[in-house]
Amino acid sequence: TAERAEGQWGMVEADGAAVHALLDRVPLDPHFPALVDYCRGRHIPLWIVSDGFDFYIERILANHRLTGIVVLSNRARWSDGRWRLEFPHPDGRGEPAGSWKADVVRQFQAKGARVVYAGDGLSDRAAIEAADGRFAKGKLADHCRTQGIPFLPFESLVEIHAGLRVLVEMEEGPDPGGAPEGEQSWAR
Repeated sequence: TAERAEGQWGMVEADGAAVHALLDRVPLDPHFPALVDYCRGRHIPLWIVSDGFDFYIERILANHRLTGIVVLSNRARWSDGRWRLEFPHPDGRGEPAGSWKADVVRQFQAKGARVVYAGDGLSDRAAIEAADGRFAKGKLADHCRTQGIPFLPFESLVEIHAGLRVLVEMEEGPDPGGAPEGEQSWAR
């Protein structure tokens, strides 16, 4: 929740530069660049939709030279000696944290897209329930099992890349080795 995040970040005494120095050592799933390349080659939008904060997501992506990825998340800035947090995606309607993520899924679906969603936390519940294709691990996988929601388990992005490739090729045929002409139905 916003209150919990405010409390946690209120205890962080490190400034932006110190946190950036720490983030500069954060590893990234080594399969993420290949997944990004595949999605770009097939004209499939790949978005990061997170209840985390933009400054560390964007820093980690930049450190690994991954640009042009849409990040929808909360915002955090170091200002006047403290962390200032913004929560631009209100859950509203008395729903659990992360409910806004399902709105993102439904926006793509309203345009005719089929949405594949991958997540690992409880804030991903509403989105994974709304998605057409589902990858889950951790607490989200437990939730899917308990609720009888079909999903594919994953440990790293290599499973998501392979699964996405199968889904797309079932729909559109094999990748001919380059970017196909026009937009893909998974991308609209």
